[in-house]
Amino acid sequence: MFNPFGLEIIVPISGVVALLFALYLAWQINKESPGTDKMLEIYEAIRQGSKAYLSRQTKTIALISIVLTVILYFVFDYNNSSYNSLPLTSSAFLIGAVCSLLAGYVGMDVATKANARTTFAAQKSSKIKINLEKGVYFKIKKHCLLH
Repeated sequence: MFNPFGLEIIVPISGVVALLFALYLAWQINKESPGTDKMLEIYEAIRQGSKAYLSRQTKTIALISIVLTVILYFVFDYNNSSYNSLPLTSSAFLIGAVCSLLAGYVGMDVATKANARTTFAAQKSSKIKINLEKGVYFKIKKHCLLH
């Protein structure tokens, strides 16, 4: 029996809400100015380096994912007669690996854009600069006290 308040409905809705919120934050970041010409030059260099890193990481993860997908297929899905013999375990793993790589690309893109815009905003406003310094100080202090 289908339970409308069960995980079958809550999990996908939570995922959609999280994606919409992430898109909103990325949109907010992109509205801000990326900075001066020198800042844009540095931003592009950082972005190029991050893309090279992700490209290399993608090749490594793709190879490992393919090997693990094949192993999962033979261990869990090969002689499985349930679910019309669909390879659910290996397919779910492969979809998860692809989504993980996609999240890495999107996260790196948003992070590099946010860094350039935060630096420019900090130069324009002493209030932002103070808040950034307090935030970094608090995080360092918290990290040192907890570890």
